[in-house]
Parts: sequence; C-alpha cells; structure tokens
Amino acid sequence: MLLMMIVFNFLKPAGLVLCLTCILLTSLSVRADPPCHFSAGLNEQSNQTDHDHHTDIASWQELHQELYLLLARSSGCSLNFVFLPWSRALQQLQSGELDLLLTVSKNQDRQRYADFIGIHYNEEAILVLRRDLIFKVKQLQHLIALEDQIGVMRFGYFGEAFEQLRTEGLESRLLFVSTLQQKLDLLTHGRVAGIIEDRAQYRAWLKYQPEADKIYKEHLLVHSNPAYFAASINSMNQQQRDHLRQSWAKVYGNAEHQTILSKFGWPLH
Repeated sequence: MLLMMIVFNFLKPAGLVLCLTCILLTSLSVRADPPCHFSAGLNEQSNQTDHDHHTDIASWQELHQELYLLLARSSGCSLNFVFLPWSRALQQLQSGELDLLLTVSKNQDRQRYADFIGIHYNEEAILVLRRDLIFKVKQLQHLIALEDQIGVMRFGYFGEAFEQLRTEGLESRLLFVSTLQQKLDLLTHGRVAGIIEDRAQYRAWLKYQPEADKIYKEHLLVHSNPAYFAASINSMNQQQRDHLRQSWAKVYGNAEHQTILSKFGWPLH
C-alpha cells in the first residue's frame, strides 16, 4: 500500500495515475478469471417416449448431464451440451471442435489429442450373445467362426487383446454403428448374434426390453477399465485442463458423485 501511494504521488503531476490503476486492475482481472466455458458432448437424443418412465437412452443422458454439472459446479465453469453420436463426438474432441467428452477409455492413440482429467466410473464391456450360440463361444476368438456379426461402437476401444483379435480375423465379424441407439436396435430386431456393451447400460436397457433376456445373455467380460472425462488438447490449454482436473478431484468419490452413480447402477470401482 505504501509503495502504491508513493507511485501515486510521483505520477499524479503527469496525470498518469489513472492509467496505471487501470493497467494494474486489468492485469489482476486477467489472472483471476481463467477462461472457463466449455462444450460438452452428449449422446444423441432418443426418439423414444414413455409417459411413465425415462427411456433407456434418456436415462443415460440424464446421468451424463449430472456428471457434467457436478464438474461444472466444482470448477465454477459454464457449459453447453452438444448432442452428437458418440463416435462423432470423439472425432470432434480430436479436432478441437468439442472441448469435453465423458465415458472415454484411455489408450495410447487417444492420449495424442485428449487429456484424461479424471475418472468418473468403471466400465465393464461385456459380450452379450444369443443364448443358442453360447456353447460355440467359450473365448472371444471363437467369434471369428460365427456366421452372424457382433455389433460394436465405431472407434470403441475394448483393450489390447481385443485389438489383436481384430487383426487376426475378428474385424470381418464386427458390425460398426455410430450411435448407442443403433447398436441396441440391432438386438431389438435380431440383426446380430450379439453386441459388446457396457454392463450397466445393457442392464438398464433390459428394464425396457425384458423379453430380450429370453434371447440374449451376458456372456463374457471383454474389458474392464476406468472411464474418464477427456478434455481436448486442441481446444483447451494446459491451464484450463489443470483447472478442470483439480476441480474434479475435489468431488471425485464424494457423496454427491456416489449418489449420481447409484441412481443408475454404475460402479465407481
């Protein structure tokens, strides 16, 4: 304070004190207000309607929104939701058109364009298979001999062992889709032998399609790994990403986080 008074008295005759004050306040304002607005990818909106219950897709959207909003409150940031098929959202995260995406598994390729700022739940990717085919598929490599295809999300990652199988002939047995709804519709209409899906999401879908349990069965665990918030390296600078990382660490595993997950049956660990 004494130093500012000295500077004030020294510069006052020159009429420069007001300018100096403006510069100081502007500098402090820049440091105190980090850029804090981001676009957040959500699965495409469902066309299904149910007057008594949320639809399966709508329920997952609600879960994702609640997780995003928890991060936003902790960070003091604002956000806008962008409704996209997950595969397209991943591409836009890579290009920098999208700032943030959740339910992203970490792998070496994705780390080139995404900063994995925090885990929000643990994903269990399972093979859901037609019951009449279970005796033919004791291990994942047995899928190669099937006549019908397996529905998977385009650009999905299910572990290194699965990636290796793709190069050994499994690729031709996979039917790639761009949206979660498309993948589930493959089961509804019997167009595939099965799908690879997150266990919690498949069980949520079964609540609305209970008759499918007579045809399909959770068969093999394909891959289990943490699912992350991923921030685009091409649209967010290191300061922004670190701010979100630290903000999520403050609420990770707390009562509010656990309550959100328990509402939808998703595991944290």
